[in-house]
Amino acid sequence: MWKRWIGLLVILWSSFFILHSYGSESAFAMEQTQPMQWARQAERVYQLVQRGDLLAARDALTVLSRSFSRANLSPLGLSVEQIRTLSQTLVEMEQELNRVRPNPTTLMAAALRMRMAFDALTHPNQPLWRQYYSVLQRDLTAIDRAINTGNQVRARMAVDALLNHYRLIRPAIVISRTPTTVTKVDSVLAFLRNQSRPTWNPALLRDGVSRLREMLNPLFYGPEEQVTAVYGEWDMPIVSFMLMVGGVIVSVLTYVGWKKYRAVHLP
Repeated sequence: MWKRWIGLLVILWSSFFILHSYGSESAFAMEQTQPMQWARQAERVYQLVQRGDLLAARDALTVLSRSFSRANLSPLGLSVEQIRTLSQTLVEMEQELNRVRPNPTTLMAAALRMRMAFDALTHPNQPLWRQYYSVLQRDLTAIDRAINTGNQVRARMAVDALLNHYRLIRPAIVISRTPTTVTKVDSVLAFLRNQSRPTWNPALLRDGVSRLREMLNPLFYGPEEQVTAVYGEWDMPIVSFMLMVGGVIVSVLTYVGWKKYRAVHLP
């Protein structure tokens, strides 16, 4: 009799183990598959916009938006800021597609931001946004040349080009990097913008360019701690306080915005 009981217990335990393992593997598979589906759909939207098929792009975006808004994002371990960033790329894309006369430049930029953001979810080692390393380096070189020739107009244009290129990849950086790293880079870029207009300070602008150039390699290829190390004494108390308060405000608005986004896109 006792052998039967032992056999029954072994069968029950094996069944539990198998079901538990299957459930874990299924959850893991879903966790890995869903971002891949989003990335493929974002790529499809990008390709359709590139071909000028905006009607099909709207339909493809609707599929992506509904899937993302309905998803349980908890298993992915995304932060509030990362969720907000991904949803914002969808909202911007939708706004651009729904314009009476879509602007081809801003439409492609929105499609590219969305594509790289969702790609960053699934390709942490070789994300698309890393292709912009050389682009930002060229922008910094252009700023240096403008400073050397004393040409404020060219310096301002070069800074604007740098900011525009960074804006394209910023959503993907938010997905790939820590909030501290993103904040430091944002701060230096804001500094460069302020030093290029309306009046400019060539010495401070050059210092900002030099500092950002040192930050690019760890930003793109790590380790991220070097970004903070390069930032150094720029982290003034008043700036840190303003960023902290701003972060709290963004977090609150993010939560409210995400609730509204789900309400709009869920049937």
